[in-house]
Amino acid sequence: MTKKSLVASDRKAKSLPSIKVLSFFSGAMGLDLGLERAGMHTSLVCEFDKACRKTIEANRPNLPLLDDIWQYSAADIRKAAGLSKKEKIELIVGGPPCQAFSTAGSRKGFKDVRGNVFLKYVELILELKPQYAVIENVRGLLSAALNHRPHALRGEDQPALAAEELPGGALLHVLDVLREAGYSATFNLYNAANFGSPQVRERVVMTCPT
Repeated sequence: MTKKSLVASDRKAKSLPSIKVLSFFSGAMGLDLGLERAGMHTSLVCEFDKACRKTIEANRPNLPLLDDIWQYSAADIRKAAGLSKKEKIELIVGGPPCQAFSTAGSRKGFKDVRGNVFLKYVELILELKPQYAVIENVRGLLSAALNHRPHALRGEDQPALAAEELPGGALLHVLDVLREAGYSATFNLYNAANFGSPQVRERVVMTCPT
């Protein structure tokens, strides 16, 4: 690399704005590392899994680390991240547990405690009021109903599906809640294999700017 290119690279890095990120369901901080490489700064992580917490503690011992998201209010989170009540939060990211919406499971959705934590995450987004929020989940979220009726209870001899049992109801509910709060919530389906990952891994990503 030439001296000229090094100078240009330094100038670009210094020109990036300081963007604070609050990370939930952080795992081993894979998403956070990607955001940091893009010039963003992780101010707080929240992870319940013990093995993942040990990984975070070993690699980022000084980073504020919360555990069970159910135990924290928006005020608690701001305090842990060192943010004042009025301080702006640029970005909140998280991928709530996906088992409740996966087509490989019983698809209990928001009736499953893992589905309810999805709504807890959305609730915190509305309370913390970031400029942008990102929500990641499995492909099954696209077809998940608000109230899933087992396939064994469907058919010509069964009552027609009610509105809350129709495919896509869970995602529509989340979008409606975010949009009513002033977020321009949109979503897309991405395959990690198209972005350099050595596996086929499809995920729904919701981007929610104010």
